[in-house]
Amino acid sequence: MNAKQYLSKVLWLGGCLASMVILFNWLVDPYLLFGTPRISGLNYYKADINNYVRVTKAYQPSKMSWDTLIVGNSRVEMGLDPTHQCFQGRQVYNLAVPGASIKMQLHYALNLIYQKDIKEIYLGVDFTDFLIGQVEYDNQQKEDRLYTVQRMKYTKNGDRNTIYQWQYLIDNYQSLFTLNALFSSFKTVIQQIPTASDRTNNGFNPARDYLTVINTEGAVALFSQKLPQLDVRLSRPTYLFDKAGNRSNKFDELAAFLQITKQRKIKINIFTNPFHNNYWNLINKYNHTTNYQQWQQMLLDVLEVSKHPFLAFWDFANDRRFGNEQPTMVKTKGEALQWFWEPSHYRKSLGDIMLNVMNQPNCNIASEQFGAQLMVSS
Repeated sequence: MNAKQYLSKVLWLGGCLASMVILFNWLVDPYLLFGTPRISGLNYYKADINNYVRVTKAYQPSKMSWDTLIVGNSRVEMGLDPTHQCFQGRQVYNLAVPGASIKMQLHYALNLIYQKDIKEIYLGVDFTDFLIGQVEYDNQQKEDRLYTVQRMKYTKNGDRNTIYQWQYLIDNYQSLFTLNALFSSFKTVIQQIPTASDRTNNGFNPARDYLTVINTEGAVALFSQKLPQLDVRLSRPTYLFDKAGNRSNKFDELAAFLQITKQRKIKINIFTNPFHNNYWNLINKYNHTTNYQQWQQMLLDVLEVSKHPFLAFWDFANDRRFGNEQPTMVKTKGEALQWFWEPSHYRKSLGDIMLNVMNQPNCNIASEQFGAQLMVSS
């Protein structure tokens, strides 16, 4: 075999290997980018998706038809089920993004609004998402200029994102032909168990990976892990106004979002997420109660000023009747609390009640009373 034949054979083998890697990653589809059918025992549970949700939800929902969006952070992602009975006849996608700022949450929503005929939105809001840290307190405008989401097809103003196509190609390449993608595919195949991480095809996080901890250590372990993290976060200096006296620009982002949805005649259901009482104890511990009350009034002011005719606002956070359960009450490993996974994340069981309440009287399901409606859509 001469050098030319050897090189040809190496290139042929390399091409075959590359094709096999691409085909394998496409077939497993660990990040839900390609719409490959889910096959039980192979790729049904997307076990490595938790760190790639922002990629998934930038592209996946744009490939299907939706008329209703659920928007928010991780609380909303694992609390509100798009297949809820009150959504019969509607195409609902849970667009909530874990760890995303309110600015990013709204940009993800706008990106789809500019692409789809969206009729209704459910938007979960949190007190902490509107606070600003020390950097923003010193210079809010500088922090705002650093913000960009390259994966969005449209900017917040509805203009075409000029770098979207390039980013789309990069993300597809990285999802098909990189070691990270190959690792994710192998992990997905190996961890085909009911307690694996996952996202449904309509964006919902069933939070089954929480069951792994509950099954081995009990519900108390989730509280023990989360409470110190929340303690650190809530102990940091945060503000509703910067040092120049300007309110947090998160309120301005929401105000702009409301005007866009108002122009498009999209119905908006805004709601505060419920917290476990242990979370409220930390809010009180670090003297955030006054700020919380001020935040809620500022939020109401933004909603009222918008004059959005199809806007309703529900307060579930201040109704604490479901937040009294303590993990020590659950003695058996494998048994979760009824309403909360841990102090800051409510379960689908509580989310179902919230959806029942927000969809009355149009949803013919008997609903347990929860929360208070502070603004009524016309």
